[in-house]
Amino acid sequence: MSKDEGHGNRTKPVQENCCRTHLRESLHQIHTGKKVIKPADKREAVEILIKKQQCSISKACKIVQLPQSSYQYKKKSKDDSEIQDALTEVVSKYPAIGLWQSYHWFRNRGKKWNHKQVRRIYREMKLNVRRRAKKLLPERIKQPLVIPIAPDQT
Repeated sequence: MSKDEGHGNRTKPVQENCCRTHLRESLHQIHTGKKVIKPADKREAVEILIKKQQCSISKACKIVQLPQSSYQYKKKSKDDSEIQDALTEVVSKYPAIGLWQSYHWFRNRGKKWNHKQVRRIYREMKLNVRRRAKKLLPERIKQPLVIPIAPDQT
């Protein structure tokens, strides 16, 4: 067995491009401040291709590199009025109630709202800013120390 074939102190052949410079260049492009195209912008481009170039939706989506499901996606509007009304009612009734107490209060009354949704609305309503005030203690009356006259006197 020669040195090249064995498991001993063999030397590896020198590789060119072992530094992965192509990865470093792509990371550099990301961090240089080039804007990443958002799906909303791609949707607009697809609509322009469909109207002006008279392409099909699938072809326009392939050109812009946007999945058809993303093109057809319609954002659902959040209707939080029911939760907001319930939170205002609970907070007006119990001003010291916190997020988790109100969440469990809703759960006990049959509302199946997600705690993350309740937290988001709780914060939007700025109910999480309340802080308890410190109890003020009466000011201590300062008295001079008693000097003992004889030993063992306090």
